[in-house]
Amino acid sequence: MEVRLDNKVVLVTGATQGIGRAIAEIAARSGAEGLVITGRDKLRGAEAAAAISKAGAPTVI
Repeated sequence: MEVRLDNKVVLVTGATQGIGRAIAEIAARSGAEGLVITGRDKLRGAEAAAAISKAGAPTVI
């Protein structure tokens, strides 16, 4: 089953590592217009945002 997130902004909590990060990357590849991610570690958040943006969607922490 393919899910498209075109024209959607997605909020993912815990997106700096593990399952949350994987979900954020999948959302970016699924056409999300943008992502808002949260996490406890600011440095990991910046790294995750950069990687997720490269996957296809503008990302903010």
